[in-house]
Amino acid sequence: MADEHTAGMEHDALVRRAMGSLSTAQSWLKARLPREVARELDLSTLVERPGTFVDTNLRRSETDALFEVQHASDLPVYIYVLVEHQSTVDPWLRLRLHRYHGRIWDRERTHWRPNSPTISPIVSVVLHHGARRWRPSPRFEDLYNTKVRGIPGLCQFSHILVELAGRRLEDARGDAYAQAMEMLLIDHLREQFERLLQLLPPLFPALWATPGGRDKELTLMAYVDTMYGGEVMKVLTAEVEKYRERYGSQGITPEDVSLLKKLEERYARDGMARGLEQGVEQGVEQGMEQGMEQGMEQGMLRGRIATVEDMLARGASWETVTQFTGVDETRLIRLKEELAALQNGHSTHGP
Repeated sequence: MADEHTAGMEHDALVRRAMGSLSTAQSWLKARLPREVARELDLSTLVERPGTFVDTNLRRSETDALFEVQHASDLPVYIYVLVEHQSTVDPWLRLRLHRYHGRIWDRERTHWRPNSPTISPIVSVVLHHGARRWRPSPRFEDLYNTKVRGIPGLCQFSHILVELAGRRLEDARGDAYAQAMEMLLIDHLREQFERLLQLLPPLFPALWATPGGRDKELTLMAYVDTMYGGEVMKVLTAEVEKYRERYGSQGITPEDVSLLKKLEERYARDGMARGLEQGVEQGVEQGMEQGMEQGMEQGMLRGRIATVEDMLARGASWETVTQFTGVDETRLIRLKEELAALQNGHSTHGP
């Protein structure tokens, strides 16, 4: 079984890959956003804004994803998903969210909409799956002493809480990939894995027919292998094979799981190396922490693009590339555009 450090990294990889599928992100947000919020937004316009806004020292216990969506007025709105898997509940998360909001708006002003006279609203969603239920208020203003909360003009906002701690596996929501992600996070303490082995395999046939279905299956298998161990993964694989025989889907091999891990390692390695190099250079000009963050973001994008292009150069078809990475031709173009925007934004608009 994984230690706490490895577990945090595996949670991050699982959520990032699941949220990296726009259809999964759409279905999950539709299921988890309050109705009064969801009806204001056109989730069919959802696009991902790559990068992270989390404090550097907390990236082993938090992960995040940022999306942009159109409001009913045709104006843009950001949906910021922050995943909390710390061992203890932190009442100061709202203060960190305030800081992360500022970083998002800074990025919007310098990279995405440098000429806009306004900033776009942010809907923050906290996905919590720690050992204890979340007790702190979601309202930022509750951090003030009660005697001064009534002062006009004080900063006020609330986050949406999606609580998985203490939930049943049957409470998982979204499409098959989102449900599998939530089930694994709900059972992160490995207390319901026997029930998990009953509920998880029936989700796999729905994954196989979707873009990047092979990659999704490998992601789940790699997570189970790391968090539960090889014996549990063998049992899960055997259960999945029963559905595979029924639906006639192609099987996966241990070599496939190893390939996925190599791809993940390459993403991380390329992102880290290139990000550190660029971040040091940028950090001299604009503040070390911010420069490092932007350099890391560019490096992660370059690593992902390089992996896809390397597979294509080795003769892999687009179907194979998409199955393993979830990146199709359109997505590759968007990744390159995002990288170009980051680079041009740095040279033209500052940090």
